Amino acid sequence: MSERVSEPSDAVWRSPRSADEIPSRRRRGRRVVLAVLAVLAVGGAAATAFGVVAWIQYDRYQTGDSSGMGQVLAGTTVVTRPIEDGEPRRGDVIVFRNRAWLGPTSPEPMLSRVVGLGGDTVACCDPRGRITVNGQPVTEEYLDHEFADMSGHDSFEYEAAVPDGHVFVLGDQRANAVDSRMYVELPSAGGIPYPDVLGVAVATSDDGFVAEPLEPTTAFTDAGLPGPATRDATYFAKQLLLLIGALVFAASLVTLLLVGVDIRHHRDQPPPPVWS
Repeated sequence: MSERVSEPSDAVWRSPRSADEIPSRRRRGRRVVLAVLAVLAVGGAAATAFGVVAWIQYDRYQTGDSSGMGQVLAGTTVVTRPIEDGEPRRGDVIVFRNRAWLGPTSPEPMLSRVVGLGGDTVACCDPRGRITVNGQPVTEEYLDHEFADMSGHDSFEYEAAVPDGHVFVLGDQRANAVDSRMYVELPSAGGIPYPDVLGVAVATSDDGFVAEPLEPTTAFTDAGLPGPATRDATYFAKQLLLLIGALVFAASLVTLLLVGVDIRHHRDQPPPPVWS
């Protein structure tokens, strides 16, 4: 029994488009992906750069075994920002050099709270045990009362006329704080010169990176004294921007490299045959 051999057909199949005529959809898709990734990488790099510039404007100080501040635990890191307009505000927690008290050989920077500005008169105390600033009694809700009765340091009487260009500072833990009260007999009346103020505390951190905001007090504005304490609402936004920008940049860069390797791999492959 003989096999039937089919005759070749006169119909010829031809590819509607040659590989060299227009790029394939896959090739165009890769180009779009590359463009998007490039934009993301540039945006991530810009956000990271902005975050780094903003980040380095803040300083960090390690507190010792006793901070003297109820809002700041001993052994934590204090995040500070420069003083706006070169002048602290009442209620600000500041880091400062205490050269005005102990001379140029003073030890490491100290931490305390501003209760009086240049031109203010700070006195202790009214019949309820409150300090007065320019005659206005101040209810200090931030005081750490655990240390209030360990000694008489928080209640001994004093009155200080703060010189211009100085701040009068008190610790929140009045019983064991070293502050302006102990130096009211000096020519500076215990005040700290503005140039010795290193920064105002805006946050604290246990690990040096993840920080908790330091809530500003309203005790002085509640007492009728002008000028709210410093609030920095941008620190955590800058911290978040730095983190997100770094993640976007890293992810985009890695993906760009992978896509580039894939494109190079396909370029090295021989083109498919074109039937005509």
